[in-house]
Amino acid sequence: ELMRKDRTYIDKTIDVNALTEIIFTSGTTGANKGVMLTHKNLCHVIYGEFALIDPPEVSMSVLPASHSLESTVHILGALHAGTMLCFCENLRYVMDRISAYKPQLLLMVPLMLETIQKQMISEMKRRKLYNHYRAGVFWSGVLRKFGIDIRKKMFESLLVSLGGNLELIVCGGAPLMPETVQFYDEVGIKVLNGYGISECAPLLAANSTAYSVEGSVGKPIPGIELRIANKDNDGIGEIHVKGPNVFLGYYKDPESTKATFTDDGWFNTGDLGYLDKNGILFITGRLKNLIIFPNGKNVSPEEIEEHIVHDLEYVKEVVVYGDDETKRGNPIICAAIYPDLEWMKENGVTDIQEKLNEDIKKVNAALPGYKKVAKVIFRDTEFEKTTTKKIKRAQVLNK
Repeated sequence: ELMRKDRTYIDKTIDVNALTEIIFTSGTTGANKGVMLTHKNLCHVIYGEFALIDPPEVSMSVLPASHSLESTVHILGALHAGTMLCFCENLRYVMDRISAYKPQLLLMVPLMLETIQKQMISEMKRRKLYNHYRAGVFWSGVLRKFGIDIRKKMFESLLVSLGGNLELIVCGGAPLMPETVQFYDEVGIKVLNGYGISECAPLLAANSTAYSVEGSVGKPIPGIELRIANKDNDGIGEIHVKGPNVFLGYYKDPESTKATFTDDGWFNTGDLGYLDKNGILFITGRLKNLIIFPNGKNVSPEEIEEHIVHDLEYVKEVVVYGDDETKRGNPIICAAIYPDLEWMKENGVTDIQEKLNEDIKKVNAALPGYKKVAKVIFRDTEFEKTTTKKIKRAQVLNK
């Protein structure tokens, strides 16, 4: 068309505030809803991400293209930056495709990162190389203190199994364990955690290659405002947003749209968190997941889940929730746990329920009284998950 001097496409006027995409999500107020996004929403997020990281030459897609994080931040971001984007057609082939495509960057959810980490450690132990690896980590760490970085040479075989070019993994969608970040850092791969929500197209905050604060989701992307509303004594409250990335509303659902905005026009994410003195955002939980006690104390299940996964190496998946049963007039805290059954077998555990009960007592010892787990449910199957590997908590509670 351009050769025929037809400039219709180039000269086309775009209404940046017009509806351009509808993403279906559970939203912040209940059942599935269509999130209406504009050109401005999407472009602001793309510009925001490249204010935090440099675009790679080659990246690989492993998340569903229907997910807002993948479709906007990764796919549209790659088109904007001129990045070669390779697609993995099935999660079963992730390691094979990483090895073949040799990406510099991956965008993943924490569960994927943790799974790869466990596979690599398991393989090292199987080949009786784990002690050698730990010694390498120690001496590499000593040399890094003197400004000498030998990670690429020291852990060459591990890095080759990840394509050999992998430098950066951007992670979002769920809490990220510090131990996971540390594992990848020790072998020479930087992991950056971020935070987003579909209604904000979706990126809101992220750590960057210039700075990264452990346990946080980084600073808000340029051009948006965050505030923490209804703070408790620890400064934790609801995360509200204003900015050019906030959606138009829910498709054909004005009531839900109105309910998710405050009277003064801020979008309520439904997430809980706090900002430190440097403006770094920390996520502590989900408002609708809170376990609320009659005495006014609230517990974020995510906090207890993190303790359990950290302290008990064999726990693959866990969901913590408040049960309707009462104990002195209060709800009791329950933990449904799916353990590594192979680990149990290898370590001679025959009564898994008893093992869980005993080990949860050790976890409880480090928790305040009102946060202690009172009941443990052993699951011998995985929890049902979304396409981005998030556990469907509502289904757990319904059962």
